[in-house]
Amino acid sequence: MFRFPPPFRAALAVSSDIDYTTPGYFLDLHAFVNGNGQTRFGRGLGLDIADSFWFYRANPEISEGISYFEGTCEKEKDAAVIREGIQQGRIDTLHAYGDFSLGGGFRRELAERALSRLGLSVPIWINHGDDHNFQNVLAPGTYGDLPEKRSAGGWPSRPVEYHADLFGRLGIQFIWTGDLTCVVGQERPCSAWEYYRAHRAGARAGPAAAWVLDRLARAAGATLPGRVFRRGIEHLGYPVRGRNDLVWLDRLRDGRSIWRFQRFGDFTRDCIEDLTDVLSEEILDRLVANEGAMVLFTHFGKSRVLQGSARELPAGAAEAFRRLARFRDAGKIWVARTSRLLRHLVVLKRLSAWREGDLVALEWQEDPVLGSLGDLRDLATVAVRVGEGEVRRIVSAGRALPAGVWRAHGAGSCAWIDFANGSLAETV
Repeated sequence: MFRFPPPFRAALAVSSDIDYTTPGYFLDLHAFVNGNGQTRFGRGLGLDIADSFWFYRANPEISEGISYFEGTCEKEKDAAVIREGIQQGRIDTLHAYGDFSLGGGFRRELAERALSRLGLSVPIWINHGDDHNFQNVLAPGTYGDLPEKRSAGGWPSRPVEYHADLFGRLGIQFIWTGDLTCVVGQERPCSAWEYYRAHRAGARAGPAAAWVLDRLARAAGATLPGRVFRRGIEHLGYPVRGRNDLVWLDRLRDGRSIWRFQRFGDFTRDCIEDLTDVLSEEILDRLVANEGAMVLFTHFGKSRVLQGSARELPAGAAEAFRRLARFRDAGKIWVARTSRLLRHLVVLKRLSAWREGDLVALEWQEDPVLGSLGDLRDLATVAVRVGEGEVRRIVSAGRALPAGVWRAHGAGSCAWIDFANGSLAETV
C-alpha cells in the first residue's frame, strides 16, 4: 500500500489552537486558506486546513476572541460561525471546552450544556492553557478523565470537572495532551542521532552526549542505571527519545481507549508570524525527503508583534501558506485537515491487502476507538499496489465492491488502484 495518496510523498496537517482569534479574522483567514475566490489576503488557496474552537471563555486577561457562548453563560455568541465551520470542514478540533486560564471555573455541567446545544461531531480534543484548566486530560493535576480521586484518608469523591465519558457523544477520537517534537516527519524510522540533533536548541551539551546516554539507557532497560542515564539526558536539556509515531493508541485514566497524537513545533514559535519559519522551504523539503507525516502546531490568531490578537495576516505568513500550496500543487505534500490525516494513518495501521489472481482482498482489524472500518469513507484516501495483471474484483471486509467505486492506474509492476473518485474523498 502507498503511505499517502499518490503522487504525494509526504503529508502535512496544520493544527491551530483558537486562542486570540476573533470571529471576523477567523472568517477572512479561512476564506483565504480554504477558498478559491478573491479575499482581502489574496486569491484563495483551496488548502484542506481545519481550525479549532472553544465553547466558553473565562480568562480575565483575554477580552476578545471567538467562542460558542458569551463567557460561561447560556447566551450564544459565535455559535453560528462555529456551527457553519464544523459543517464545512473548517473546524475539526475542540481546544478543550474553553479558556479557563488564570481564573478556572470549569464544571461538568458546562460540558453537558455544550453538548446539548451543539449536536455535531468534533473528532479531536486538544488540551489548553495553564493549571487552572482542570478540564484537561491525561495531565498531572487535572480531572477531565479522572472519574474518582481519594483523600489522604482514603475517602473517595467524584471531581466536578470529570467529563471524558462524554467524549463518545461529542465524537472525540483523537487527543493531544502537550506532546511536541522537533523532528521533521513522523510515522517513519528516526535514529537517536537525528532525534537529539533536532532537539539540541537550548541544551547544555551537544547531541553526541545525549546519544551516548541514550545508548546506555536502552542497554540498561528499566534498571536503576537505565533510569539514571535517562535522567542524565533530561539534565542535559533533551527530552528522552520516544516514539516517532504521529498517532498511537493510549488509554485515558478512566480506562477508555483513545488515539493520542503529537505535533511538530516549539512553544516559543507558536504565533502567526512564525509560520514563515516553521513552513519554510527547508522544512518542507526535509519533510518530502523524509517521506513523513506531520501535524504542525500553531495559533492563527496569536501575534507576537501585537502581543495578543492578530489583526492582519502578515505577509510572511501569507507566503508560507502559498508555499505550502505550491508543494501540494507539485504533488509533493498531501495537505489534509488534522482529523483526515490522523484517521488515514489509523486506517493504514488497521488494513492489510493481498492479491489472488484477479482479486484484491482488503482485510480490516476492528479498532477500539473508531469501531468497524472499511466503508467508503475509510477507503477514500487509500491506494493499493496491485502489480501486473488486470484487477477485476475487490473484496473489502468480506464484501465485494462495485466496479465504479475503484479506479486502476499505471501498468505492469507499477499498477495500483485507489478509491478517491471525488465524491468519496469529500466524505472523509
